[in-house]
Amino acid sequence: MVIEADVAVIGAGMAGVSVAYELAGEHTVVLLEQESQPAYHTTGRSAAMFLESYGGPEVRALTAASRPLFDSAGSLLSPRPLLWVAPEEQMDRLATLAAAQPELRRLDPAEAAAHCSALRTDWVAGALLEENASEIDVLGLHQFYLGGARRRGTTVLVGAAVRAGRHDGSRWLLDTAAGPVAAAAVVNAAGAWADVVAVALGVPRSG
Repeated sequence: MVIEADVAVIGAGMAGVSVAYELAGEHTVVLLEQESQPAYHTTGRSAAMFLESYGGPEVRALTAASRPLFDSAGSLLSPRPLLWVAPEEQMDRLATLAAAQPELRRLDPAEAAAHCSALRTDWVAGALLEENASEIDVLGLHQFYLGGARRRGTTVLVGAAVRAGRHDGSRWLLDTAAGPVAAAAVVNAAGAWADVVAVALGVPRSG
């Protein structure tokens, strides 16, 4: 029996379950996981922070835009302030970060050491404090997406490693360990196995 869907998502880590959740509102989705349970590898070992000061402008904008989802999903964030520190030769970089994120509070070396006693005040020339930083409940976030995807009709298959696949001109035909799957589109969210999946589907590796 062939399982048919609009979209086949390969990989049930954080990337895969979040994509499945978002797509399942308007499309039929099958989520394929090679292991015996979702979040078996990287997602299941993750420690994550919600940092509005991290990354370039695009990443910071995406982080800020995601805040309402965290707030609506419940208690997924726990306060854990972040300290950016710099020696004298990196103070220009600290100034650039401060200009981009005006909500960060400037600290002198003594104030920084008061927040983190392991710091040497003779090394730290300056610091910035992100008071609204939070620790993310990774498992809770994963379950929010996975449960939501299921409630929206997503079919979740474990032990479903993708062994081969081809496009017949109108849809993808996948040979999986859980049986054949046909889908109009495939999302490769296989993490460390993304290139393995790409080769199996005959598409270029990302490297």
